[in-house]
Amino acid sequence: MAPTLQPQDHVLVWRVRAAKRITKGAIVLLNASAVRHRPSSRGPFIKRVVAIAGETYSDSGTSGPLEETKHWEIPTGMVFVCGDHLAASYDSRAWGPVPLGAITGVVIHHFKRQTP
Repeated sequence: MAPTLQPQDHVLVWRVRAAKRITKGAIVLLNASAVRHRPSSRGPFIKRVVAIAGETYSDSGTSGPLEETKHWEIPTGMVFVCGDHLAASYDSRAWGPVPLGAITGVVIHHFKRQTP
């Protein structure tokens, strides 16, 4: 989630189950086991909600010499999440929309690491 979150930063997470609490722009904690096509990581993911049910998310990526734009329609009960550093993030652009049930919490405060 760089540049927003850096290694050794801490976050305060509000554990949430109510779907109405998940808003566009929120930084959320995702249960890795609920994400399709996940890497071998066992820990949770922290990502930003970039699109909610009823919206379309578009991403322009480069695939070889041709530029390709992909579109995802976000169905009811799902959200689309991305890392803040898009070039290095493994997120909904690989997995597709994720179910609201995969979200285990919302980041409500960010504690930056202390530098000596």
